Amino acid sequence: MSTVSVPTFWEAIGCPSTSKSVPTSMGTYSQERAPTDPFFYANVDVQNIVIGSRWMLGYDNAGVFTELVSGEASATNFIISNVPAFGSPFLLELRVRKSSAQPKYKKMNLFGFHSGNGIVMYLSQVLDPVAT
Repeated sequence: MSTVSVPTFWEAIGCPSTSKSVPTSMGTYSQERAPTDPFFYANVDVQNIVIGSRWMLGYDNAGVFTELVSGEASATNFIISNVPAFGSPFLLELRVRKSSAQPKYKKMNLFGFHSGNGIVMYLSQVLDPVAT
């Protein structure tokens, strides 16, 4: 099974995270978190995708689709690791389409709630009789 890793928001824009440990008056450490840091990272397990399909994983941000990662399926099952969640639960959208070579499949949008345990997204792609 292949694995795709998602860069963190800060890695994607080339800037280190502002989260850090700071000393307190008691000599212990507390965690400071930037508002743009995700709550957690977990895996997305994509199953039964047609090899050669293009896919894009993202979420809705005030009515605008925000892409986290995309690629082309080289195996029917793969794991996208370290997917950030900016809420709990966090609604993810997987967009899939295979239209580059025969047989062609219809566009598909799959939704699922991302939690600390991760998520499994099982696809059942449908042949596109018009494009075939």
